[in-house]
Amino acid sequence: MKERAPAFQFYPRQFAGDDQVMGMDLEAIGAHILLMIPYPHLPEVIRSMESREFVLSAMRSLGTPLVPESDGVYACKRDGAVDRVCFDDAHSSNAVLYRPGTAPFSRLVSRVVATGLHDVQDVDDNPRAKAELMAEKWVERFGGKFRKAEIQEVTRSFSGIAIVKIRATVGHDSYERVVNVTVPLGEVWISAGLTGASPIADPLKNPEAVGLSSSFLIQKARQDDGVAEFCRFYIDRRKEELAATGTDPRKIKKIEDDFTPRLEAHLVGLEGSVRRQLSVNGIFELGTGHEYASSITVIPTENKITKSPELSPCSRSETIAPRDCLARCEMK
Repeated sequence: MKERAPAFQFYPRQFAGDDQVMGMDLEAIGAHILLMIPYPHLPEVIRSMESREFVLSAMRSLGTPLVPESDGVYACKRDGAVDRVCFDDAHSSNAVLYRPGTAPFSRLVSRVVATGLHDVQDVDDNPRAKAELMAEKWVERFGGKFRKAEIQEVTRSFSGIAIVKIRATVGHDSYERVVNVTVPLGEVWISAGLTGASPIADPLKNPEAVGLSSSFLIQKARQDDGVAEFCRFYIDRRKEELAATGTDPRKIKKIEDDFTPRLEAHLVGLEGSVRRQLSVNGIFELGTGHEYASSITVIPTENKITKSPELSPCSRSETIAPRDCLARCEMK
């Protein structure tokens, strides 16, 4: 979180007429306010790797691997030049210092976050053909003569771990964390259009490409203890400010704008798999050559039909057929 002003500065209206409070010292006023709204208890940052390990891994993933050149100095050759990197002040006279807080380190972090590191397995192998075959077998189950299948819709679903950078902001403060969001199998399905049956494009440009939505990621990421605590604090602050504001609509609007947390999520990495669900329109004949069409929804990789019309006997011919075909039965 950014460094914020002393707590008493946020509550001038509440204490302006209280001589006893206004005569208190800064620490006493801060303590008085904190009794009213508990200060946020944000979780301690736990780093998954040390800065040296991060720099070496990041450079390698970006195609510029570093190799030890001498004690404390690493180097890489690029475009005929040699770039030298170090991790402490003792060697910074002839190498670029990479340490949290330095400009080179911050730029490297931004590059890694912007690039995204994904390990996503596409579990579908020719899902269009498998869906059409499943439609054919479904038609044969009730004695229909299969003619063809038409893909009507394709959705994608990701399952695994999504690494998300979540940022919560209010008018004068912000809080940012990288959180792991667990995505259970089949929880989210995102429309991918008819081209969604094609293999996943590389590189991934947005979460929707693998069956995730930004709204889902934000919903899950906001359950993180740190993000939830930040939001809790400023929502409570908003209530206190509104209670002291009166009825002036301009002041109410400003307080709502300044103290309402706003969340945005940026996908940093994925590890998991993506599968598809297809809606297929099966066209077939029943009886004496009359054509019918009925739609089913399938997950090819599981060989599973998730939605299909009920099969019922025709009242005239006793032939078993999808219920949506019986309204126009033309069998003798």
